[in-house]
Amino acid sequence: MMLVSVPARVLLPDVGLWEEITGLFALIGGVQAVVLVAATAGVILGAVLWAGGHATGLGGVAKAGRLAVAGSLLVPVVAMALPGWIGWVIGTLSGG
Repeated sequence: MMLVSVPARVLLPDVGLWEEITGLFALIGGVQAVVLVAATAGVILGAVLWAGGHATGLGGVAKAGRLAVAGSLLVPVVAMALPGWIGWVIGTLSGG
């Protein structure tokens, strides 16, 4: 009987990937700041449209203002949850 030795394969993690992911999280932090400023401007502009449409009797403008306010309040919620979702996706895809 002859024994054949099989070379052992050593798997090492790709640490360069984590550096890129860290850069991605830093980019997301900058994007979040821009989103918060834009959402604030959206709330103000939507409120002006809503009030102006209501005061002048233009229902379409008032409805657009209401939608702008609602959307501008929802966008920061999604933007703040984004890093957690990205971490969850990375953890799920990496098997951990």
